Amino acid sequence: MKEIPNDTLYCLNEHDELIPKFVFNLGNHTYDKEKRANSSAMEGLNGVILIAGYYRFMVGASNYIFFNADLPTVNIPLPKGRASSREIPQGAVRLGSFYPDNPTAIPLGIYNIINETTQLLDTDPFSRLTGLINDLDGGLSFWPIYCNLENELVDIYQAYKMKEYLTEDYFIAHEIKNAQAHQKLRELLKTLKDDDNPVVVIAKLK
Repeated sequence: MKEIPNDTLYCLNEHDELIPKFVFNLGNHTYDKEKRANSSAMEGLNGVILIAGYYRFMVGASNYIFFNADLPTVNIPLPKGRASSREIPQGAVRLGSFYPDNPTAIPLGIYNIINETTQLLDTDPFSRLTGLINDLDGGLSFWPIYCNLENELVDIYQAYKMKEYLTEDYFIAHEIKNAQAHQKLRELLKTLKDDDNPVVVIAKLK
């Protein structure tokens, strides 16, 4: 877990105690205890790595950190009557016009701890869903909400979204590398109902 203004990403041990796992150098964006206790000072956290929204959390694995990035507002000269705009990095997509369930969505990224590099993700060009495009069984885009000690990443698919998006046109538009896993997905879709419990998806890091 990570509080928005906090510089530390914690994990839970077997006693449900918070253990510091990763510490970020927030520089001038650091929020001290006084600022965190002042609601007015908490407004406008531009430039600070955020915990993500519904079912979308910052997750730290052995070699990677999966995160949402709040892009800083850049004040640049614009024609009269226009406000300042957010600067979208190359390779990222502004998701507001593509993702009706989350009009305020912001780019997802993966930080490689070993190489010290960051990659911002594009959206699936067919469905406009965010996350890692699933080219294994052809399922929905994947984004971890949890990682265990075995480097297994966990996501949750809502049943109604699976029924809505996973059509023949969707499958045709996506690369599918594991035919056997794809067939299992198709069998699941035959029995899945819109109001079924969410489907737990597990992926293992290489």
